[in-house]
Amino acid sequence: MNKRPTRLFRSFICLIFISFLLVISCNKDRDTFLDAVLNEEEVPVIEEDSSTLEENEDQSEDQIQDESDVEETDDVSEEEIELESRTTTFPAINDAYLQNGIGFDQELVRLQENFRRSYLMFDLSPIDSIGGSITSARLEFIINADDGNGIIKAFKGASSDWTEDKLSEKSAPQTITELGKIEQVYHVGVEIDIELKVTELFPEIFTLILEHEDGNDLAFASKENKTNKGPKLIVTYDAPTSSEVIIVDDNQELVGPDDDTTEDSPTEDDSTEDSPTEDDTTEDNPTEDDTTEDSPTEDDTTEDNPTEDDTTGDTPTGDDTTGDNPAEDDTTEDNPTEDDTTEDKPTEEDTPEEEINSAPKAVAEATPSSGIVPLEVNFSASKSTDDKGVASYEWDFKNGNTASSANPTHTFSEPGSYVVTLKVTDAEGLNSTDTVTITVNEKENETPVARANANVTSGTAPLQVNFNGSDSTDDEAVTKYTWNFKDGSSSSSANPSHTFNTPGTYVVELTVEDEKGLTDTDSVTITVSDPPNQAPVAVVSANITSGTAPLQVNFTGSNSTDNEAIERYEWNFKDGSISDLANPSHTFNTPGVYNVDLVVYDAQGLSDLAAVTITVEEEIVVSNSCSTISTPRSTEGFKQWCWTDLAGEVANTNALESFAGGNLYRSAHYQDSGTYVQGGRLHFNLIANASSLDYRQEIRTDAYTVLPSNTEEWIGYNIKFDSNYVPDNNPWVMTQFKIESSRGNTQPMLSLQPLPVNHGGLGNASGELCVVNSAVSQPNLDTAATGVVPVAGGSYDIVMHIVWGDASSGRFRLWVNGALVYDKQQRVLFGSEQEVGYWKVGVYQANWRNSTAVNNSRANGTTELHTSIGNLRQVMRKPTHGDYGKNAYNTVAPR
Repeated sequence: MNKRPTRLFRSFICLIFISFLLVISCNKDRDTFLDAVLNEEEVPVIEEDSSTLEENEDQSEDQIQDESDVEETDDVSEEEIELESRTTTFPAINDAYLQNGIGFDQELVRLQENFRRSYLMFDLSPIDSIGGSITSARLEFIINADDGNGIIKAFKGASSDWTEDKLSEKSAPQTITELGKIEQVYHVGVEIDIELKVTELFPEIFTLILEHEDGNDLAFASKENKTNKGPKLIVTYDAPTSSEVIIVDDNQELVGPDDDTTEDSPTEDDSTEDSPTEDDTTEDNPTEDDTTEDSPTEDDTTEDNPTEDDTTGDTPTGDDTTGDNPAEDDTTEDNPTEDDTTEDKPTEEDTPEEEINSAPKAVAEATPSSGIVPLEVNFSASKSTDDKGVASYEWDFKNGNTASSANPTHTFSEPGSYVVTLKVTDAEGLNSTDTVTITVNEKENETPVARANANVTSGTAPLQVNFNGSDSTDDEAVTKYTWNFKDGSSSSSANPSHTFNTPGTYVVELTVEDEKGLTDTDSVTITVSDPPNQAPVAVVSANITSGTAPLQVNFTGSNSTDNEAIERYEWNFKDGSISDLANPSHTFNTPGVYNVDLVVYDAQGLSDLAAVTITVEEEIVVSNSCSTISTPRSTEGFKQWCWTDLAGEVANTNALESFAGGNLYRSAHYQDSGTYVQGGRLHFNLIANASSLDYRQEIRTDAYTVLPSNTEEWIGYNIKFDSNYVPDNNPWVMTQFKIESSRGNTQPMLSLQPLPVNHGGLGNASGELCVVNSAVSQPNLDTAATGVVPVAGGSYDIVMHIVWGDASSGRFRLWVNGALVYDKQQRVLFGSEQEVGYWKVGVYQANWRNSTAVNNSRANGTTELHTSIGNLRQVMRKPTHGDYGKNAYNTVAPR
């Protein structure tokens, strides 16, 4: 491309030259110095009269007048300059954002309502340097990392006295006027365009301020972003056809007219003709030709004037120049300097002009430009032009899609306003852009249509109806179903099921709603009639079903049902006694098996019968004497330990020593006096002491063999809790049955433990008595709450029945105060090998072996655990015993 000096540059050179002449004319040696500068050849300094000086001054005045005439000619020419439209993309030279008054210069520029504001600076001064004027402009940036929505407004800043690395609340400029705005959803990767008003835009350095409203925050790529897609301003402007093209290089740095050094445009250092350096001039007569790039280098010339051999015969001499000032002639194309006339270098006049390529002009058209989603649009770039032809087309539909054909077709599937951009490029890389706005509207919403159906519309109560609302329709989709069954019930399901229990007529309504809130209602009538009378259902139960005579049983019949109501109860206890109560109590005095019947009647005389079998056994007569002498520990039958008789032995027996003829054994960790007899009862008092860490006060039977399988035991005693009792926040053992394996290991099989609240997710109350069986399925424990919560000063009768066996034969039952609170057939042994077992009673708080647990208990208010038991009775039978399997409840129960 041919580059020629601009009018402004030529005027600037003339002004420098005139100033130079004025300066030297004022010098006291002006004659000599003037000749040295103006003469082309080396001229000796000679004396001149005043007439010569006046002639030179007159010549300077004439020269100034000539320059003025040139400027007037240029002004006239400027009025006739032909203009053309150009488009240039200007990158941001500074971009940053403010957050809480602090500036951020990062790879992202962020926007958030009332929290983050963005600042962009652009340099449009190159347009002014070529005499251009702005006709349109739009801001373009790429959403990056964070998408959002809402309104983005662009304002012109009051100043540009800031930099991206030092932006602060103090340095940030204020907004002056709004230049443009856009409202839409901003997806990551989508290019956003904001058209700007050009009435307030001038070809200068200026600041754009972006603010966000009514939506979620977002971010776009800065000029430092690794995508190299920072914010840019696409400006269309009118410029003289002869002016230079503004080019932006790949590094987003402007190359303006003032920055391009053409062959005919000297640099600032080269153009200082009034102050030549020693290297640029000869010793006595500096030349004027160092002001152009065509000047020979230091290697091409000597320190003095060039010899005849250095120049050709065609080089003009000093006589060939006009006037006495050859420098002035250098400013025209018709008078080359001495150095410009080398043999092989043609003058500018001899060099042909290269043809200047003009940028293409983009014209974007679309049909249609608006419509309802989905909208298919036919785009056309056929009216775009270029002096040599358009080489490529780039369409950006601003929804993440692009096209490279001249006339593409694209479908917009989401509502919104899309500023579609067309960029055309010629073969030499010059480009132009145009936009066309496509408005995509939402489809007009239609009201849904409700359709309510039912599988049955009539029947007797209770009537179950399956409703169907899924046949309802909408142009988009039904988003909400609301059923009103008109009996106080409702549903939000599309196809609910509902039961009408009361006879009547129900106009069931279905209301459907779409996503825009439009609704429709439909109904279906359900008729429910009285049902025919049905017979009642008798349900009978008893608190105990076996025991020794006399046996008191509490019966329950109130769980019987009828479609209306139970009118009458008739109980037959089969021992000659009857009752008409719903829940009677009856005592069987004679051993035997009784199939107790309950008959219930409704109001219309229909009835139903149910029965329960009660087994009454003969009471076992045993001796009530206390076991104070030695007997074999595995002896079958009845034993009783009376603490009044054993008070002396208890007092004189240390921890870990046996007493009562070797049948009983004391177990204490620290304080022997914690177990004692008082008032005919055996007391266990365990003190919470972080120093002694006393954790047990208890007695147990010595080990005895539990064989053969299915050996059974009955144990009974009364236990009282001290008046200062506070449930501990750590579990502790009140009674335990323990097995000692032949291998020497001991494992607790069954135990009664007051447990902390909701222990292990059991849901029990604080301190509730629970049964823990560790033999059910190792390593897991079977834990069950009994519903009994011991309280301070409380007294409780405990009866336990154990059958030592596996899952098919083992059993454990527990009565508290005469009520059966636990009864399960379950494994109570680990295996079939020979094992020996024993029971123990007292207080065993294993957690108190740790001072932290002791302190936690004391913080909870538990400073001691103090209980006492009355006489303890035991019955043990092997399967071969004559009374094996007989009820021994009354034998061991406290009395």
